[in-house]
Amino acid sequence: VAIAVINLDRVNADPRLHRDMVDVDSFSDIGKTTVFRARLEAERRICGNKTEELDFDSAVIMSDRELLATLLDLRTCKCNHLDKNFMLKAKDLFIKEYVRFALAADEFDREQEAEARAQAQRLSDIASTLPEGSGTCSADTTPAKKARTLNLKTTTSKLDSGAVYGEAAVDWLFADDESDNSSDDSMAIDEAEKERQEQERLYKREKDLEDEATKSLKRWLRLTVDWKREFPEKLQGKDPTCLDAVDDLMTLDVGILYRRIVEADFDRSLYGWIPRMAAASWGQIGALNAESFCERALRAAGHVLDEGNTLLDNDELEKLVILRMNRSFMQFMRSNHADIVQDSHLNTLVRRGREQDGALERE
Repeated sequence: VAIAVINLDRVNADPRLHRDMVDVDSFSDIGKTTVFRARLEAERRICGNKTEELDFDSAVIMSDRELLATLLDLRTCKCNHLDKNFMLKAKDLFIKEYVRFALAADEFDREQEAEARAQAQRLSDIASTLPEGSGTCSADTTPAKKARTLNLKTTTSKLDSGAVYGEAAVDWLFADDESDNSSDDSMAIDEAEKERQEQERLYKREKDLEDEATKSLKRWLRLTVDWKREFPEKLQGKDPTCLDAVDDLMTLDVGILYRRIVEADFDRSLYGWIPRMAAASWGQIGALNAESFCERALRAAGHVLDEGNTLLDNDELEKLVILRMNRSFMQFMRSNHADIVQDSHLNTLVRRGREQDGALERE
């Protein structure tokens, strides 16, 4: 077995280190021990090995998030690296996440519609306060509030005795209580009925989404991508029949391909929410699962929130940490893409700033 090893004799100012393939059998005792410990640690972390010995037959134990991302990623959705049990588990995870994602999208649409109606109502209220003939305001069609009435018993005008008057007085005295009780009862019944109808609607919607998820997944798995034609420059000289998901396809900018799919399937009749789930769901394929990035972010936050900046609020701290974490990116953009750094880039801070004053060089 050969491993790529850094050639120390060729280390220079170039940040890209040169590596040579070296047979493990030719390693020194320290080198062989290092390889053994690295393999054992890998097996213990991702293969479930609980012993102190290597088990070369151990299979990688994938997390639920990794299984879901496997189906959402066009490079791995064929599941050639999974056995039958993992494939079935991935399918179940996908259907559950698809339902959750679609319900969240439904809720977002309802909130948008409610906001639009509220905005229209506010404009209508403003228009109703304007005098007639000013602008294009329409007349107020809001019905006037009904005056509250009491349903008293009809009594004769002639009071032959106090019995008739007393009966009417009793009815009037408790009229509010009876109407309020009946109103409360009807409101409780209405609320219970609404809740029952909402549960039925939600249950039916979930079943429909499960069917939609299954059909969309079938079409998604049957989708064939000609990687060589889609990315001719990146895969130049590669055999299209034996492309490796890690060595050949991992570095491709598949976002371009997903955007084209979303545009072509604008009504979601073919693949449903799958292309959008690949970018924004629990199993998004661009998720950064490594803990090292979180550690770097916390380290940067520690440099920002020092003894002299303890009064920063959450938003200010987050913004400063983001700027610090992306300092090299902003410097790269200004150095290599001076023709476009004048643009706002959707409000990201890559525009030409005070780098001439050394502001970005300050720790």
